[in-house]
Amino acid sequence: MKYAWAAFSLAFLLVFSGCTTSYTPKKGIFGGGYREEQIDRNTFTVEFKGGPLVSRDRVQTYLLYRCAETTLLHKFDYFAIEDDRVEKTGIRLLTGVGARVKIKAYFGEKPQVVPVTYNAREVIDLLAFMVKE
Repeated sequence: MKYAWAAFSLAFLLVFSGCTTSYTPKKGIFGGGYREEQIDRNTFTVEFKGGPLVSRDRVQTYLLYRCAETTLLHKFDYFAIEDDRVEKTGIRLLTGVGARVKIKAYFGEKPQVVPVTYNAREVIDLLAFMVKE
């Protein structure tokens, strides 16, 4: 019985060691990673899905980092999160946690009419050490 438990533990570690999520583009339906879609000139949907062993905090950190990258890639300076959803899809052990937000991007001066905006360059600088590419 002791050896059966050890074998099960080893098999579990081998199977799920590949289920951690690094900061990469999402591949396929079940894969983890980031993905974004441009809705209009300055509105985007950004999504990050983590594997079963990735914490919700890590998913949200990666998501915020990707929002900043998306903002800069499209030549904007600031972004505001308009709609946010953290999803727990299926059984966490099998599917992990995903988060999706809709952002509005701005360039030039920081918009004063939007209550919470993020400076994309500052977000990149602050979170870069936490994100492994």
